[in-house]
Amino acid sequence: MVDNPSDTRSADMTTTDPILPRLQAIEQLIVAGRLADAGPALDDVARQAPNDPRIHLLGAHLAEWAGRVDDAIHHTRRAAALSPQWAFPRAELATLLNRHQQTAAALEAAEKAVSLAPQDPDLLYRMAEVARQALNPRMALQWLERAATLDPQNADVRRMMARDLTQLGAHPEAMQTYDWLVTRDPLDAEARLGRLKVALELGDREFAQSDARVLVAQHPQDPIYAFWDRVASGAVPPRQPAAMTRALFDSYAPVFDQHLVEGLQYRVPERVAALMTERHPDHAVDLLDLGCGTGLLARRLKRGAGHWVGVDLSPRMLERAAKLQRYNELHQSDLLAFLKKSPAQRYSVVAACDVFIYAGDLTEVVPEVARNLKVGGHFIVSCESARPGEPNLVLRPSHRYAHQASHLTALCTAAGLTDVRVENTTIRVEDDQPIAGFLLIARKTH
Repeated sequence: MVDNPSDTRSADMTTTDPILPRLQAIEQLIVAGRLADAGPALDDVARQAPNDPRIHLLGAHLAEWAGRVDDAIHHTRRAAALSPQWAFPRAELATLLNRHQQTAAALEAAEKAVSLAPQDPDLLYRMAEVARQALNPRMALQWLERAATLDPQNADVRRMMARDLTQLGAHPEAMQTYDWLVTRDPLDAEARLGRLKVALELGDREFAQSDARVLVAQHPQDPIYAFWDRVASGAVPPRQPAAMTRALFDSYAPVFDQHLVEGLQYRVPERVAALMTERHPDHAVDLLDLGCGTGLLARRLKRGAGHWVGVDLSPRMLERAAKLQRYNELHQSDLLAFLKKSPAQRYSVVAACDVFIYAGDLTEVVPEVARNLKVGGHFIVSCESARPGEPNLVLRPSHRYAHQASHLTALCTAAGLTDVRVENTTIRVEDDQPIAGFLLIARKTH
């Protein structure tokens, strides 16, 4: 934060900077976790230069490390006020607010930072990431295009541009950007995989297959590239590789709740919570929350007697779920592996809110769910619906699986689950289009 004077001095600072070494030393104390030493040292410097914005930036850094988010935001705003023409504090404020889910304020700060330094490609890149996480990919793309003009050889800028173009459905433009990246570096596996996915969106399966063959040849042991090789060939892999799902949700974790609830109008946890309450009005539930994510279901349940267990592949999702302090246990695990090692008849409810859209084939999962349920317990699950005439398992262009409700019903019946009921619903909204799905509720009677 204070290593580069050009980044850390306001316009009126002189070239003689006697406190810079002290600030750098304090920053090292903070990074090392020596907060008890950093605080008094920073107070001492503040007495010498109370209006130096860098002191407040370090104060923000210290406060955030200590878990005092409101103090961190206050200090960063103070730094911005002390140096109103310096873009850096505004950028720091945008990033800080973004980290703590205050996305509207983060975007406002990002816009101000860009207005102060419109020719700084590094700042444009940073603020584009803020805009993306604030669910404004169009603004992010605008800033990235400007950054690419200023720094045309920057591959990171082009990579983010390609992702945003893909998200916005501008597939021909995304293909051009990925072409640039792959031509620049034929070993750039991330760019080649991005191009493969765009080729599939454009219906060019032959091109996608050629990229898939290169990726598999370069990385023969990688399950993710093997998965996409099968997809490019027209096959439906029975499940996604765990590493692929984990990486996806680790990246989503900071904005997952906002993206899902606000961006995709996701209401499944509310309905699942209502179904649980109908069946267990005393709220005495031993719950297994498969794919618990950040704990969206747990937040909507009244806490009664019982033991709650959450399972997810993503450690970053679990970090956020842990902050709720509602689960008795949280486990990072593949759901099938966890079910197999769990004791029989442990749970009164096994819930799976939209996790099966990533799990794929359920022929092994459902019997293990039944084994885990107590007699009288309930299995409550949401899925995206396969359309009439489609196979039992379909992989959508969104890279999510859709299931036939009749097939899942048959799996439940075969596993000894009865009283199966299917409730059609809208799972989420994407590109202003409702995504059809269903909730399935089944009971273990013996």
